Amino acid sequence: WGFCTLLISILNNSHQQLNHASTMSSSQQATTNLIVTVAAIAVAAAAVVVILNQQRDIRTRSERAEDKADSAKRNASKAIDDAGEAASEGINAVRSKVAKAINP
Repeated sequence: WGFCTLLISILNNSHQQLNHASTMSSSQQATTNLIVTVAAIAVAAAAVVVILNQQRDIRTRSERAEDKADSAKRNASKAIDDAGEAASEGINAVRSKVAKAINP
């Protein structure tokens, strides 16, 4: 962002010079116009880079969140399976005890 700030100050300075263009020669005006154009392109390019970096960061965070959600889903599924197994084992143990109580 420091680079962008520098370019923006160059643009402002050049704009002020263009406001006083009547005191400038045509070559000075052309040079100032060139500086303004190059600085504007550089600011736009820097903004594009910043936006692309932000998009990449957002995608990375989104992928991490998806990975965490998938992991949580797998853990929940395993917990459900484990609970089902435990319930089944409990039911079988109760059946066995009832059967033994009926037929000792």
